[in-house]
Amino acid sequence: MGKRELWQRERHVLDRATGTRAGGKSSWSWAVRAKKGQGDVEEKTVFGKPSAPREMYQQYADVARNALLESLQEGGKFDVLEAALQIAAEDDAIKTQSVVQLPVQFYVRRRDRMADEFAKFYVPTDRTPETTLKALEAYMFETMKYKLAVNELEVFSSYRTYTHHVLAQKCGNGVGLAVVLGGMVRKLQEQGVIDFDVSYVVPGHAETPMLVLGAENDLLESEFTSVSSCFNRPVSDRVLVYMLLDSLKKFFWPWDWPSNCESGFLPAAEAAVSNSRVGTAAAGTGIIQASGRPFGDLERALLATERLVDCGVSSMQLKDKGVLLYHLKRYEESYHAFQEYVGKHSLDRSMAPPEQSVFDFGVSEGGEREAALLRDMLARLPLLITECHWSEPSDP
Repeated sequence: MGKRELWQRERHVLDRATGTRAGGKSSWSWAVRAKKGQGDVEEKTVFGKPSAPREMYQQYADVARNALLESLQEGGKFDVLEAALQIAAEDDAIKTQSVVQLPVQFYVRRRDRMADEFAKFYVPTDRTPETTLKALEAYMFETMKYKLAVNELEVFSSYRTYTHHVLAQKCGNGVGLAVVLGGMVRKLQEQGVIDFDVSYVVPGHAETPMLVLGAENDLLESEFTSVSSCFNRPVSDRVLVYMLLDSLKKFFWPWDWPSNCESGFLPAAEAAVSNSRVGTAAAGTGIIQASGRPFGDLERALLATERLVDCGVSSMQLKDKGVLLYHLKRYEESYHAFQEYVGKHSLDRSMAPPEQSVFDFGVSEGGEREAALLRDMLARLPLLITECHWSEPSDP
């Protein structure tokens, strides 16, 4: 067999394995699925690579979202590391549109091997809660060489926050490392090595997290508003998941996050109602600037915000969700999110004086501006929804 014939045979085997054809055209596996009647298959390529049909990668994302919510809704203890990996799995499915799911259980087993090693060789002889926690911290940061990201661009990036990256690279920001520590604690509790409650203290994104004994002084779930409100306070596994989601939301937010503010609504709303394209955002491109490249990730910022809403965190998340949907031109969903926010906000203010409006965000200049922008967007949305219905092709 000549070199050309050998190359063609290898190429044929590779094409069947990956589901592609020479020339980067249609996917063999998708053609088979279409012939079998397994849904409408739209052939797509992303940056020259074949991508999965939407019904496949969306199914992966839905499975990950449901797994996250089920673990949080159980009410008792849950594996914070596996919950964080489900967050990464959903984002990975939507962003990469890959034919392969993120291997969540592979990373779980990596954690399990570390926990087994710690339980076998590193548990202190005078096993008290304090010495056990100190030994676990020493094992992770000295023996296993997990380290804190020091570069500012890394500290405030999703790469050093996603749990699978932290496990693979042994490097993460404060929240990312805290999740891995929480996963170790959970596994050791299952093994009986740790038989007491443990909380986590994250001093900041650029500081190493700590394990502390007991859960009496934990930040309550109802008190959670943003990740910055949790720094230097003992938090539970559930609040740690909220911190992870809020961190991702801020890292992906396509606009400059207002300083000392728990919501990114103001700059996003100002861009939405302006007459200029500068400051607007779109899926897959990020925010449009007057000069330079776009930045931000609108879709993944929305994913993080949606999950915070699903977890029942602060009605403020509905406001942020609404403005993100507005930029994505999903106007009906945006309108419903704003209406739900107004309804919940009015209930929160039901004890306020009757002359105060449900649109009152506070007496500050920023609060008045947010209220005006929300009124403006609520006034525009019915017209935009009607225009979208008019532009839809009518059925023959």
